[in-house]
Amino acid sequence: RNVFVGARNLPVVGGIRAGYFKEPFGLEETTSSNDISFMERSSTDTFIERRNLGVMLHRRFTEDQTVTGAFGFYRDADDNLDVGDGFGLTGRLTAAPLLSDDGRRVVHLGVAGTIRRPEDDLLRFAARPTSAQAQPLADTGRFRADEELRLGLEFGLVSDSFSFQTETIVAASDGGSATGDPVFWATYLMGSYVLTGEHRSYRPRVGAFGSVHPSDPFGETGIGAFEIGARYGYVDLDSGNINGGRLHDWTVGLNWYANDNLRVMLNYIVAHPEGFGYEQILQTRLQIVL
Repeated sequence: RNVFVGARNLPVVGGIRAGYFKEPFGLEETTSSNDISFMERSSTDTFIERRNLGVMLHRRFTEDQTVTGAFGFYRDADDNLDVGDGFGLTGRLTAAPLLSDDGRRVVHLGVAGTIRRPEDDLLRFAARPTSAQAQPLADTGRFRADEELRLGLEFGLVSDSFSFQTETIVAASDGGSATGDPVFWATYLMGSYVLTGEHRSYRPRVGAFGSVHPSDPFGETGIGAFEIGARYGYVDLDSGNINGGRLHDWTVGLNWYANDNLRVMLNYIVAHPEGFGYEQILQTRLQIVL
């Protein structure tokens, strides 16, 4: 999905990248889909831009390179590289003030922001349960927005086999009296524990988490690694003159890492749009990474 050219280890700027790739925004979004603890990303995904066409500067700071920064200019583009008239300035700064014991002890901090001019001066945010098969249960519909600002805060922790992660994203837009200048937000809290003693890895180069690596792969000397997790997410799309709804989402999961290339995932999801009932989802995935 990524198509870009770039260079690293340049004087002063560090690195540069140009093409179609992810904007530097969000801890869970920066973490590869091969490595996230649940089958789908959390409620804050409602406000993530993902890939666009742009130019980005990025570098690592400090002698141990545990502080990262990235900043870029992007034009809105779809998967076919058709470019619209929307654009944005996006940046992210992360730090790992604690990174020791070969990654068994990690504290991650991050902040990100993007200032955008929406395509056709129109915006829409829609939140669905954390399942790719589900339909949106909270939706603003299209509304006028001359410009918008999104801010994100990140925190992550690894302590031996336990890990914890949370993010909050706020999205504010300026659309005049018709919309009442709405401010929407989303957050999540998630924790996981590796029952077989391994730990979730961390990638200081990009300021994101990696996968669990089994100490005793299945079929060789052991049974692989087993991980359990739980997550709560919340999205509020009610603000100003827009009543998009509020969505609560609970997920519990079980992961089996047979080896570094094969994972089996099981997720049970309960989603509750305020004022309505509950949607329950049971889903599983066989994931092979080569």
